[in-house]
Amino acid sequence: MEILSLKDSVEKDTFFRKLPNLTEQLPRQIVLKKLFPLLTSALEYGSAAAPALTALLKIGSWLSAEEYTLKVLPTIIKLFASNDRAIRVALLQHIDQYGESLSARVVDEQVYPHVATGFVDTSSILRELTLKSMLIMAPKLSQRNLSGSLLKYLSKLQVDEEPAIRTNTTILLGNIASFLNDGTRKRVLINAFTVRALRDTFSPARGAGVMALCATSSYYDTTEIATRILPNIVVLTIDPDSDVRSKVFQAVDQFMQILKQSNEKSNAGDTAHAGSLGLSSMPGNAGLLEWAMSSLTLKGKPSDQAPIAASNSVRPVTTTTAASSETPSMAPVRVSSTSDFADAPAPPSPTSTDGWGEIENGIHEEQYSDKDGWDDIEPLEEPKPSSVLANIQAAQKRPVSQPKPQ
Repeated sequence: MEILSLKDSVEKDTFFRKLPNLTEQLPRQIVLKKLFPLLTSALEYGSAAAPALTALLKIGSWLSAEEYTLKVLPTIIKLFASNDRAIRVALLQHIDQYGESLSARVVDEQVYPHVATGFVDTSSILRELTLKSMLIMAPKLSQRNLSGSLLKYLSKLQVDEEPAIRTNTTILLGNIASFLNDGTRKRVLINAFTVRALRDTFSPARGAGVMALCATSSYYDTTEIATRILPNIVVLTIDPDSDVRSKVFQAVDQFMQILKQSNEKSNAGDTAHAGSLGLSSMPGNAGLLEWAMSSLTLKGKPSDQAPIAASNSVRPVTTTTAASSETPSMAPVRVSSTSDFADAPAPPSPTSTDGWGEIENGIHEEQYSDKDGWDDIEPLEEPKPSSVLANIQAAQKRPVSQPKPQ
């Protein structure tokens, strides 16, 4: 150790890899009094290689909690500012050994700013290790760093080129959800798990999204479960991966149980009041889905939502799939037919009972009343008798002679 500066990088690396085993063969007092100070000094001033950190942590485990805080943690905190990628990797690999000893203030102000640079590092190994280290650091972060900085990095990592990183990002987000405030959870969790994770091409990422939804089920209300979570989960019951399918069926059972319990409670109380709450919360859910489902919620919608929502019952919400599937082609007809067919009798029953597309869009499905949907086709097919055609032909013959002189 005293002539360490005279050794080349290969000799240093070999020496420090053997050092943890050598310390067990030496008298402990010599290691603590002589070797340990030289080792911390070498790490702080950059003459030691990355494997020296393993020896430092092993020797540090022999110290008391007070001595560990005074002699080991200051060296580790200084190492986080190192530009040596090998040192940064070694720090993150062993964070479970010292992470709990770091105070929340030190992590938030001194450690996290340096660690966060690993989220955008070109090395996929460093990005993944940085991601995993947040499981220990996140509980010590302030809401400013947690909801502001960290979630922005996680949003980018969820579309990372490495499928393992995308999967671990979803897992981490499910684990740290309890540290987020209510507003952030409402804004982030469902979108991250359904819009991104459940649609990932990597099957473990889809499975992680399902499990993350189950782990955070206590943060969702019944409207979110029924309109945003279950529709996205149920479609994966035919997923090509059997492991994903088994997790999906477990998730469906879990969320259906939550809805059943909520229904039993509402039946015991004021059922009408519960129903009105469910309808009034739909616009909020539609707003949360805007950026993911904008092509369905913002195209060809008339402005008479309030009258329809007031006049129709809950029934049209679940019986408008046919209208949603024909939205692009039926939009012009729907806009012009609101007045033309106002007096037309409503059909006795809906033609489709599948409400998939419209359930996701929240209150927008109430746009499609029984008059606006499939009935638009019927008036176009009615004027086909021969008498009508004869009248049209007669009408066409009269004006033919008048426009010619003009």
